[in-house]
Amino acid sequence: MPVRLSFSNVVQSGLLVLVLSACTFDPAGLRGMPDAEPDVADVDVSDVADVSDGSDVTDVTDVSDVTDVTDITDADGSLLCTPADTTCLDEFTLQACSVGGEFVEVQCELGCNRFVSPARCLEFLPSNGLDPNLVLDPLLTDLVISENALLSTDTGEIRTESGVLLRTGGVGLIDGVLFVDQVQSDGSTVTALVLHQLQIATGVTLRVQGTRALIFYAEIIYLNGLIDVSAGGDNCTDGNNRCPGPGGWWGAGANNNGGGPGAGGEGQEDWTLAPETGGGGAGYLNAGAKGGSGDGGNGGGGYGSDFLEPLLGGSGGGGGGHISWGSTDTSQGRGGGGGGAIQLSARLLLQIGNPDDAPCGVAANGGGGSGNDSDADSGGGGGGSGGAILIEATRIQIYSSARLTANGGGGGAGRGSGHGQAGQFSTSPAVGGQCDCNVGGDGGAQLGSTPQQGSASKGDDGSGGGGGAMGRITIRDCIVYQNQGELSPQPFLAGCALP
Repeated sequence: MPVRLSFSNVVQSGLLVLVLSACTFDPAGLRGMPDAEPDVADVDVSDVADVSDGSDVTDVTDVSDVTDVTDITDADGSLLCTPADTTCLDEFTLQACSVGGEFVEVQCELGCNRFVSPARCLEFLPSNGLDPNLVLDPLLTDLVISENALLSTDTGEIRTESGVLLRTGGVGLIDGVLFVDQVQSDGSTVTALVLHQLQIATGVTLRVQGTRALIFYAEIIYLNGLIDVSAGGDNCTDGNNRCPGPGGWWGAGANNNGGGPGAGGEGQEDWTLAPETGGGGAGYLNAGAKGGSGDGGNGGGGYGSDFLEPLLGGSGGGGGGHISWGSTDTSQGRGGGGGGAIQLSARLLLQIGNPDDAPCGVAANGGGGSGNDSDADSGGGGGGSGGAILIEATRIQIYSSARLTANGGGGGAGRGSGHGQAGQFSTSPAVGGQCDCNVGGDGGAQLGSTPQQGSASKGDDGSGGGGGAMGRITIRDCIVYQNQGELSPQPFLAGCALP
């Protein structure tokens, strides 16, 4: 039975090697050539086997049928070892006892687990129920993305900006990449793309669209460029801010609540001459901010699991209150969409960074809320919350050029056309919509060491929308974890620990 290394086990074992400030960038380690071997390739996989049931390991024969061990003795008649006994000598070396009573050492490709009895070699188990053996299919190929490209999670198609089709849409194994409909614990379905090796070149952005969250599962992942699963903008067919990232929820139109479990509430509309107010920001890691004034839309609440099981995107901001006279353009005061959700699972190695210090990593940011017409006392839309980023591998190396962000969007301005910024690809918060009236609230972001909740917007009649909250980042199941990058929010370390 494969065993996932738990957080407490890692802390106790000392298996985890963390290099923070002392780590220097190794250009060779990033394997600029797609056919280069990974850092872990010096381990002979053929010599690795599960010995927990006494199976053969190189010269170790099956000892399950041995009943009489009295003849396995040293010169004075005592036993050298008990057949089928195993122990971890170090992080990657398993010692097993052969039928002849001799110790044999086995090199464990992914590490040795001393916290089960008998001790055994570790096996990588990807999150959210994905079959760990899918990646071992010999028909899988490498995917190298060397120019900007667009991926659809609904079809599995991957096409570059110049029109080159890297993968034709469809379920199953196509062009060396396997498309799997992966059902999660909550019954929702995400798209899993399984391949041998994934490399995104420096300066290249892979934009992801679709209704489903995305899982990449490979032996090795070299992320020298950017994967963008953020809400709104270029990731949407119509470019509007309400559009979520893959696996996220839509922002609201005017006078409506946002979508998702952390949806921002709608602002007050002027049907009874009450103040028109901003929509609430969406929540995720924590609560979104309330729209401006006492009648502003409520911020959405927090939700989801620290382990990101199931894998869920961000929620949509609430729409601003919009009066029925003055401007009739209800496309104003829209809430920002929620950031998308992505899981990067590498059985051997996951590297994020490049030797040029060009920005790279993963963006899963929420959309900004729209402003409202300055000729009408209407409220601004609330910001969408950031999405979800789950990265897991036996070895994880995050270099100084790398960023992982799931930041909330800023709220839109009330009585003004200033739109809130989308969540930023940094630790800085998205700024709420600006005007000489009622500004929107800032979105949530790490901003140094203190997470910034979306600030409540100001004003009364025609107030601004509230800022969206941060999403979630989870890092898990690593034996080696090196991090010099910028992360917003700070990650939940599920299987990793800082010294």
